[in-house]
Amino acid sequence: MRSRVVLAATVLVAAAAAPPHGVSVAGAGAAAPRVPPPAAAPPAVDHAPLQTTWHVTSGGSDTNRGTASSPFRTIQKAADVVRPGDTILVHGGLNVGHVRIARSGTRDAPITLRGEGEGRSVVTSSLRQVPCSGNQPPTERTIATLTGADWWVVKDLVIEGGILISGDRAQRIRNQVRNRSLPGRGRSDPAAADGTLPSFGIDPAEGWVVEDNEITRRGIRAVAARGGRIEDNEIHHVECGTGGGIALANFSDKWIVRDNHVHDVEASERHFMSEGIRVSGASMYNTIEENVVEDVLGEGRGYGFDVNSGWNLVRNNVARRTEQGFSEQAGPWGNRWIGNLSEDNRRVGFSVYGVGSRRASPTDRTPAYMTIECNRSSGDPVGFGAGSIQQSTFRRNDFRTVALSENLRGYWSRVGNTWDGSAQPPPEELAPVPRCDDAATAGAAARSRARRGPAESAGRVEASGTSREGRPAAI
Repeated sequence: MRSRVVLAATVLVAAAAAPPHGVSVAGAGAAAPRVPPPAAAPPAVDHAPLQTTWHVTSGGSDTNRGTASSPFRTIQKAADVVRPGDTILVHGGLNVGHVRIARSGTRDAPITLRGEGEGRSVVTSSLRQVPCSGNQPPTERTIATLTGADWWVVKDLVIEGGILISGDRAQRIRNQVRNRSLPGRGRSDPAAADGTLPSFGIDPAEGWVVEDNEITRRGIRAVAARGGRIEDNEIHHVECGTGGGIALANFSDKWIVRDNHVHDVEASERHFMSEGIRVSGASMYNTIEENVVEDVLGEGRGYGFDVNSGWNLVRNNVARRTEQGFSEQAGPWGNRWIGNLSEDNRRVGFSVYGVGSRRASPTDRTPAYMTIECNRSSGDPVGFGAGSIQQSTFRRNDFRTVALSENLRGYWSRVGNTWDGSAQPPPEELAPVPRCDDAATAGAAARSRARRGPAESAGRVEASGTSREGRPAAI
């Protein structure tokens, strides 16, 4: 544009200096006009390749270029400039400040945020203290997306203050979590379930991977997020009223939660605010396997499944020193508990819908279509307890003691439950049951054992059956 302006000005100057027609320049007695030189050529375009690795150190500056020799000071600065496929390297030291993630990677080119170099890469922030009496986990976490950012990998960090992975406008779906008429919610249909969140105008957060981190104060919470993986993290000393260690909520489907160690969770006034691993709010088709949960205080469960969260596979996990090791609560259908170990818990090892004991027959909120197989209770006051359950199958469990509500014993066989092939409810005292896999007795998670020390397990067992589909028969 500037060249055109200069050229136009040159033409105007020349026109103004030209003599009238028929008059020579010399005759006019005027000096010859001085034409300005042409405008300089524009600078050459820099075609250097785009930067794909961004460095962050506590001694850097956000006015720097983000290179190894000119690093940023904050992760937030790097998060604001990354593109799909980029990597943010957080060098050892203390990095202070919230990280709010809005940009997305892709399935083929995720964005990676990870620790680098020797020493611990610590990410921390100032968080408002919440009361232990709260009933909603806080959204404030050190690392968070609230806008449905997709395809991030977070690894090799020490994170003080937890992670929130949330779809955009996720709260608008909360009143739909008990709606079994939604596709893939009233019967097992994982493909149909993919349409739930978009049908309500929600952009889910997809494809997150959180692995090999140490996380304290607050845990990992996913809301309206799907298709991610949480693996090989140590999550410990979690504050009360913050929602426990790992939580999948509000249609957070198709996650893999594997080989995590959750321990030392403070007591909250409500058990669902202090569970080791919790799946709730119609979160379905998840795999929870080879995790260890220990030392959950108060009434917190080791593993909790609540509010219509069904068709989840819960396999080869360990729960120790919690109120209830494994707890099926209101409304889940089709969950499979396979090869888990409950050990030295305060009240019961494996529990299904205790509050249902008050009803003379099952309701829509009664858990159904469960497969409970090859699980083991050791050192628990009660191995298995249930207030209400229907159309479920029990096989080869080593529970020793069983506590069923009087109402459940009355309708057990009428609603399709079976115990080791029999339609009769089990007695209160049971003989020991041989382990399902005597060759695999060293631990519920081989990687957990190698990294964190010995852990005895019920053995690694594959599910031998599939959950039945459809609605329960009318009672």
